[in-house]
Amino acid sequence: MGFDADIHHRQSIRLRDYDYAAVGAYFVTICTQGRECLFGDIAEGVMRPNMAGGMVAEVWQGLPTRFPQVARDEFVVMPNHFHGILILTDPPAVGAPLVGARSPSTPDVGAPLVGAQDHDRAETRRAGTRPAPCILNE
Repeated sequence: MGFDADIHHRQSIRLRDYDYAAVGAYFVTICTQGRECLFGDIAEGVMRPNMAGGMVAEVWQGLPTRFPQVARDEFVVMPNHFHGILILTDPPAVGAPLVGARSPSTPDVGAPLVGAQDHDRAETRRAGTRPAPCILNE
């Protein structure tokens, strides 16, 4: 089933004719399910990340190693969401294999979140988006 604004009560903010795999900078926001505060808390106006919040920061820092044509800019981890600026630096070669699309979403924890990948792919299909292609340089 595709995205239906009447059913999902949401309007797409995506530009219809824009190629989101194109070279450029992208502002990314990722929210926790139910906006539950899973990444830490705020005390006296300062974000205090917990272990999960620290893991989010580590994964962000490691993106260029895992995806060579991705550079990262500023980011901030909040108790229930994350903001970051990703920069796609090189267009992928035509027919290049996708890297990371089926890898665990939590590689450093020891086990992926149960069902997380399937849910992510279903949400991606529903939203009409696709993962940014990446080339493995190993």
